[in-house]
Amino acid sequence: MEIKGTEAYINSQAIVKDLEAKKGGFSAKRESVDDESLLDIAEVCFLRIADVLIKRGQTVREAFKKYSIPEVVGERNAVLDLLSPPNFFKALVLELGILEF
Repeated sequence: MEIKGTEAYINSQAIVKDLEAKKGGFSAKRESVDDESLLDIAEVCFLRIADVLIKRGQTVREAFKKYSIPEVVGERNAVLDLLSPPNFFKALVLELGILEF
């Protein structure tokens, strides 16, 4: 995965090679990614984020706070910091310096 600006790009050629290796050939039929593969990808991404945060001595809140939008929810008026996908990627690039996974 590569991040440019607020856009995230996945290297489709790597996915094709992986499919070819697993199935002994690439089928013209488009394959869907199973839940387990998606979880594996997410785990790698979040481990990379955690590694950068630890090295910088930052918390998640410190890194993403200025890109979040406070939202009051529930009967207790709890405030949650919500983060849109474009702002998430912007924080990854600008605050953490992560350009690719």
